[in-house]
Amino acid sequence: PPPPKDQVYIKSIEYAGTGCPAGSVAAVLAVDGSNVAIAFDAYVASVGPGIAITENRKNCLININLVYPQGWSYTIHDTDYRGFVSLDDKVTALQKSTYFFTGETDQMEAWSSWTGPIELDYKFTDTIEKAAIVWSSCDAKTTLNINTQIRVDNKANKAGSGLITTDVITHKVTHVLGFQWKQC
Repeated sequence: PPPPKDQVYIKSIEYAGTGCPAGSVAAVLAVDGSNVAIAFDAYVASVGPGIAITENRKNCLININLVYPQGWSYTIHDTDYRGFVSLDDKVTALQKSTYFFTGETDQMEAWSSWTGPIELDYKFTDTIEKAAIVWSSCDAKTTLNINTQIRVDNKANKAGSGLITTDVITHKVTHVLGFQWKQC
């Protein structure tokens, strides 16, 4: 079970990157502290004739300062992603996230990829394998860092176009992060 819900809250969230300009990201912690949803308003990568090469890759580094009680530790267990992908034949797209805690060298990664032709609203869940899970420190002062990127590539079809968006990420550990808790 998670720690008491009145003792877990987001103290601050900071973000920077080509996929998340100022004012384009919002985060909400679930009442029970089990997950945080991160919503993006401008996270789009695209490729094709007439589109600048700088548009084919976007990134967003998110820093979540989560306050939690002394004697507890948390990790990202699974992550839900929601967005849209539209790719011409042989055009590819990638969505990737790297998770790490400030001051720690261990990292967790999750990603998904698509090859066109395809056009769909996507929702999928990446579950971190038990062997890859990294836990926060027990001092209740750890910042969770999420380095995300989306990219589109038309090297196999130079005339092809494509785009990918990330709307929400939910970490349960749309973007929704799902947390798993343990006592230290």
